[in-house]
Order: sequence, then structure tokens, then C-alpha cells
Amino acid sequence: MTGTGTIENAINRNSQPTELRITDMRLAVVAANYDYPILRIDTNQGVYGLGEVRDAGHATNALQYKSVLLGQNPCNVDMIFRAIKRFGGWGREGGGASGIEIALMDLIGKIYGVPCYQLLGGKYRDKVRIYGDTPTPDNPTPEDFVAAVKRRRARGLTWIKFDLRPSLFETGDEPLIG
Repeated sequence: MTGTGTIENAINRNSQPTELRITDMRLAVVAANYDYPILRIDTNQGVYGLGEVRDAGHATNALQYKSVLLGQNPCNVDMIFRAIKRFGGWGREGGGASGIEIALMDLIGKIYGVPCYQLLGGKYRDKVRIYGDTPTPDNPTPEDFVAAVKRRRARGLTWIKFDLRPSLFETGDEPLIG
């Protein structure tokens, strides 16, 4: 980069990264079609980072790591991530740790004036095709599935996903498949 677009010019001059310390971590739940816990990590210099935690179980797990985070320099993402992963494994524990990692990367991006994706290796594509995760109705009929697909299509989605239960493939005493 040259001129005014240099990374040095993008750095948040109100922050001194070597003196940065985590002072708080908290959660807020954004309720929509699902509860979305958003994690916020605050620092002694007023810079904060946000990370999404998958659900309430992951959120509770993330908050359990607060004592490990307080006083740490958030720029040491790998060290912090390894420290909190020692206390958890996969599943719920992994989701809480991932939300923290996202918040730390967001915070660092704000300090250095670059989007988080640049810290993770740069842009890979300009567009991402998304799918609509569609709940499976109770005791669905084929018409229920058609109606759900039409609702998703009306919203502009071209890919959808259903979480199909094994009972949908059973008829009476004999399974439909297998």
C-alpha cells in the first residue's frame, strides 16, 4: 500500500497494543428467529471486540473463561486460545472458545485498522452463496415441505436444508429405506 492507504496510517493511534489489557467480558442476547448471544471483550484502552456465540450453552461456557482472560493482552490470540482450550473440548466448549477467538480478532482488527478477514489471510471471494436452514415441521406432509421451500424461495434463497428425522422414512412396521 502507498500514500494515505498504508497500514501505518490505518492503525488506531488511540491504542498502544503492547499496553492493551482485557478488562471485561460480557454477553448480550439478540433475539430474532433464534437467540444469538453476542460476546463483547473490553480493554483498558476503550477498544472492544465482538464475537458470536452459537447458543446459550456456548454462551455459558464462554463466560466460564472470563477469569482466564482478564488482564491478558488480547493481541496474544494464540496463547489465550490455547489457555482456554485446556479447560474444554469439543461441542459446547468449542463454541464458547470460538466466540472468544472471534471477539479477539475483531478487537485486533480495530486496533490495526483492518477487517478481521485480512488478519485471517485475506479475501477469498466476493460473494458467498447462503442456504436457508429450514426447520422440519411436526408430522409433515409432502405439501408442508413444498410450502417451506416456496417461503424460502420467496426470500431469494436458492439453497435450503431440512433436518430430516428417521421417522420421516418409516411407514407402519417397515422402514421406507434400509
